[in-house]
Amino acid sequence: MIDLDKISYQDFVAKLAKSGELMDKEISDKELELLTRVFLIKSECNNLGDIAFFELDEDRILRKDRIRIIHMAIGMCGESGELINPIKNIIIYRKATGSLSDKDSIAYNVLEEIGDLMFYHTEYNNCMIEFKFRVNSVLISKIESFLSLWNQMYPSERISIEMAIDFNKQKLSKRYKDLEYTDKKAVERADKVISFSNPTQETKQLDK
Repeated sequence: MIDLDKISYQDFVAKLAKSGELMDKEISDKELELLTRVFLIKSECNNLGDIAFFELDEDRILRKDRIRIIHMAIGMCGESGELINPIKNIIIYRKATGSLSDKDSIAYNVLEEIGDLMFYHTEYNNCMIEFKFRVNSVLISKIESFLSLWNQMYPSERISIEMAIDFNKQKLSKRYKDLEYTDKKAVERADKVISFSNPTQETKQLDK
C-alpha cells in the first residue's frame, strides 16, 4: 500500500503513468495521423483566440462587439477540446465508435462537436465581416482534412460538414425556440430531452 503522505506528487504521477497497460499503448500510423489532425483543429482555434484577445484593433469596435468575438473564439477553443476527447477514447482507450444513430456513441459525439464548432466559427466570421476584419477559412480546411481521414478509417460512420451543420440546426432550433437566446434556455437544454431525426438518414439525404 502506497503511503500518499510520503510520496511526492511527481513520483506519484510517474509511478502510475509507467505502470501496466498505460505503458503498452500501440497505435497505427493512421491513428497517429487522426490524432494529429484533430490536434491541428485545436491549434487553429487557439490561434483564433489569440486574434480575438490580442490582435483586434479595439479602436474600430465597441467593447460589447469585441466581447461577441471573444465569446465565439472561446467557444471554438472549448468545442475543439471536446472533439479531442472522443478521438482519444477511440485510439488510446480502444473504445468502439458506435453508431451515429446512437446518441450515446462516440461517433454521435464527434458529429455533435463538429456541429458546435461550425456554429462558433460561422458567427466568428460573421463578426469579422461585420467589422471588416479578415475572415478565417483555415479552420474549415482542417476540419475537412480530419473528416476525410475519419471517413476512411470508419466508413460506416461517415460524417460531413454539411451533416454536422444540419445536426446543429436541429439541436439549436429545439433548444432556442424561434431562434431566441436566453440564459434560461441555455441552461435547460430542451434538445437533450427531445430525440432528433436519425443522423444516418441525414447522411443518406446528403449523399443523394
